[in-house]
Amino acid sequence: MIKKTILLEFFMIKDYIRTLLLTLLVPIILAYLNKSITLSTCIYSIVVSYRLVSIPFELCEPTADLYSILPVSKRNLVLGRYIYLMLLGTILISISIFCEAVVLYFAGISQSISLIVFAFIIGFVLFGFMASIQIPFIYKCGIIKAKTTVSSIAIIIGVALIGILTKMDIDMYNVFTIATLLVICFVFFLLSFMLSLYFYQAEN
Repeated sequence: MIKKTILLEFFMIKDYIRTLLLTLLVPIILAYLNKSITLSTCIYSIVVSYRLVSIPFELCEPTADLYSILPVSKRNLVLGRYIYLMLLGTILISISIFCEAVVLYFAGISQSISLIVFAFIIGFVLFGFMASIQIPFIYKCGIIKAKTTVSSIAIIIGVALIGILTKMDIDMYNVFTIATLLVICFVFFLLSFMLSLYFYQAEN
């Protein structure tokens, strides 16, 4: 049933695919200007998370009846949305890093595999953190309030995290460091899911 929910989410945003692909211009331009694949990926993670998270909720309101008649539990509906967002976010971040690496290569700046992998992990963690902040509040407050208040707070926190990450002397070869970042992301994801499920069940 979760698979059907995920497929439905992808089907509903098909008209937005072109817009999402256009957002890839952001990291490409940034990578060319600042010559940093990590920084441009971090900024893109914030941009795409803000837009990507809001789309299914914007579409969900006029199609609420469709979701209500699906033979899927509330838990699976919420979980399916989380999985869909992380899958699509991972795909977009991967495409952006590939495009950035190509642009930097033609600019005469080669990127090591370890740096590319590190940029992907940082981008994934930042995307997961941003999404995990926004989703529960959207379930609680609605898309309009969340977009004008909570999303702004999430962006401020995300920008602050970028500043911290770029100034920290992180050893990209340290497996413990990478594992710690992924564990933190998973914990935020799990807590966010539990809150979202609670708010969704209380509302319905």
